[in-house]
Formats: sequence, structure tokens, C-alpha cells
Amino acid sequence: MFQTDAQTMRQPAAVTSLLRWAELLLFFICSLILTGAPVDFLVKTAGIAPTQGLGMFWIPLLVMAGVGLVFHPFKILSAAWVALPVVLLAGVIAASAWWSVDRAQSVQQALFFFASIASAFYVAKRFSLREILNLMALLFAGLALVSIVLALFMPRIGMMQDIHVGAWSGVWIDKNSLGQFYVLGFSIALGRLAENPHSWLTSLPLALLSIGLVLLSTSKTSLVGLILVLALGLGVFFLRRGPVFAMIFGWIATMLAVGAMAILIFAPGLVFDLLQRDATLTSRTKIWAATERLIEQRPVKGYGFGAVWGQTSASAPVVMVHQNLGFKPVNAHSSWMDARLEIGVPGAAALALMMMFGLGMALWSIPWSRSAYWTVPGLAVLLQTSFVESVLIDSHGTGSFLFILFTVLAASSGRNKRVAPRRQTTAPVQAQNWQMPHHIAVPVPASLLSQRLYNISHPARPY
Repeated sequence: MFQTDAQTMRQPAAVTSLLRWAELLLFFICSLILTGAPVDFLVKTAGIAPTQGLGMFWIPLLVMAGVGLVFHPFKILSAAWVALPVVLLAGVIAASAWWSVDRAQSVQQALFFFASIASAFYVAKRFSLREILNLMALLFAGLALVSIVLALFMPRIGMMQDIHVGAWSGVWIDKNSLGQFYVLGFSIALGRLAENPHSWLTSLPLALLSIGLVLLSTSKTSLVGLILVLALGLGVFFLRRGPVFAMIFGWIATMLAVGAMAILIFAPGLVFDLLQRDATLTSRTKIWAATERLIEQRPVKGYGFGAVWGQTSASAPVVMVHQNLGFKPVNAHSSWMDARLEIGVPGAAALALMMMFGLGMALWSIPWSRSAYWTVPGLAVLLQTSFVESVLIDSHGTGSFLFILFTVLAASSGRNKRVAPRRQTTAPVQAQNWQMPHHIAVPVPASLLSQRLYNISHPARPY
């Protein structure tokens, strides 16, 4: 069905177009699965536990990774070369299986994470930025419409019924998931509008839908992320206008950041009152304290990738966290704490290096790549969310997939620097081939000159 890069160049245009549409369809299906919406919807409506036969939903992700590795291996290698920190993180995750407390579980989860890496590499190099943004916009618009219908006409499914009653959750189980996804939806609309201004007729409605769903989710983390995406989108716009605008924006951003840090340090109660949250951040600080005690038992290597949360054995390390809390969290609600817990200090260091590399390359690409309108806000909001949610190294999540995709796109744009030709303000002036006047350049013959002198000195007399 699929062809290698060399075969693609020799086949008819109609066949090439058909195969490309098939690959885009596969990408769409995998993106839908990575959102977790199908699984969450089945769990909410049918009461199925997330572990009961739902593993088949992740098979298309393995298929897409296989398509990339088999039919486009050089694109995968090219992406790996420009984003080496991603490869380093994958190596640490693979190594963690050797000292994991549950080696089989670590190998299984690592396999899915490697599939996410290969798929992100394949997508970043196989499709254009416009194709990626158009497909993601279609997906997020469709999920937004389904979420609105569920919340308005089937509120028992589309709204929270136990904690935060009345908050919209849409097709997802939790309101925070709805909010986080539509912060990303807003960044997609922004990036699509910047990449193709003619798409405003569909990009602006997606942006408005995303804002509305973030507000209706009542997720304060997502609200902060929405403001961050908007601010950084404006920042990219001004930084592309020239050094003067860049200096003005840099000064304003620095002052606002210093002011925000001062409020967080000296008046944290004001922030909690403004966000209508308690100081435990909805029990997150309790989870962090219990997780930290678990980390102290294996501080360097960790327990192995994917080998902690979800364990049901009475001897599993996570049982201590459950006993301390009185409930069973599904993760540490912090990407960095989960990294330390599962893949230890080397994993946390590799994750930090990958984030710094991605953000650095995204910022570096601002002057000459419109992809920065999507990658800079996208990476920044993932970083902001990573402190309160486990989104960066989730083997089945959109967050980790986009994290890798943003990193590759930013690295590719940052390394392929192209200096734009200088704009010409006036019409070109052709160089003139200057010549001497004819009466100077051509010498007069001596006989003709003597004849003219004679005629002057002997004028003709009239008869």
C-alpha cells in the first residue's frame, strides 16, 4: 500500500496522491486515539475500566510508526539527527527497563513511547506544516462540536457529576483534560492563521471555540495556559517585526514576569484567591509529598519507566502512596516528579535537556520561520502544564507526541536558516553604454575639410 521514497518518485501522480491521503488518514486516526477521547468516552458511557480490552485502541499508533520506519526510514533518521536530545531521552527510557521493578511493564510502556517518537519523527518530516495544522484543526474542531453537544444535551456525560459539579468535561472524563486540549486547540488556530492568513474563516471559529471550552471547563491551569499562548503569539509577531519591536516586547515581558514572580513569592494567597483554589492545588501538594517519599527510596535510577502507577500488587511501591493519601492517583501530577520517580536523575536531566533544546531552537527560528507561531507557544504551554500534570513522558498521550513533534519542527526550522533577499524599493536602473557624440567620435577627412575651408573663403557670387 505504501511506497518508499525512491518508489514514490517513479509512480504516477494519481497513485502518489492516493497514498498520501491514506497516510494523512492514518495520522488523523492516530491523533484522535492519542487525545484519549475514544477511551474516555467508552469509560464514561459504558462503565468500562480503562484496562479492560482497550489496548487495541493503540494498535494504529504502532502501525503509523511501522509505516514510517519501513517506508520512510531516511526521514526518521533525518528527524533523529536534528533532534538528538529526543534520542537521548529514548535511550534512558530503554535503559530503565534493566533495573525496573516490573520489567515486562516497562518494556511494554517503552514500546508505545518509542512508537510515539517514531510517529512524531515521521509526521514532522513526511507532511508539510500546513497539512499538519489543517488536520489537527479538523480533529480539534470535531471534538469541540461533540463536546458541546454532550454538555448541552447529555449533561450526565458532558459535565462533571462528582467533583467540580457542572464543569464541562466534554468527551473526556476530567474537566482539566478538556481545558488542556483546547489550550492546544487555540495554539493550533493561531499557528494555522499565521501560516496561512487565508484560513481565517475557519481558524477564527476554532480559536473562539477553544476559548469558550477553556472557560467552561473552569480549569485555572488551562486559563493561565490560554493567556500564555496568546501572549507568546503576540511576542512572536513583534519579534518578527525587527529589533526595535523586539526590544520593546522584551522589556514589557521582563517587567510582567518579575511582577508575577514577586506576587507569587510575597503574596501567594492573592493568587489562590484569584484562581479560587486552595493552597494544596486540589490535593496536588499532598500527592507530591507522598511521591517524594517514594523517590527517596530509589533516588538515582528510579523504579523503571511505567512501572509505578496502575500497579495492583500488594507489594507494589505505589501502595505506600495510596496508604498515605487515602485515594489512588493515576500519576504524580507533575512530569518532572514522574520522570524522577520512573527514570531517575538521568531521565529528569534528559527531559530537561530536551525541553531546553526545543525551546531554544523554537526561539532561534522566529525570524525566518512561521512555524514559530505554533512551536513557541506550544512548547511553552506544555512546559507550564508539566509542573502540575504528567504530560511530557506519557506513553499514550497527545502531550508527549506534540512535545516531540514541536521539538523536531523547531530544530528543522532552526537549522535550515535562510536569509531572505533584500527587498528592492525602486525599479532597477540599467547601466548606460556611454558613447561620444557622432560629430566628435568620427574624424573629418582632410580633403573634405580643405573643401569646406575653401567654400568659406571664396563664397559664390550671384550673377
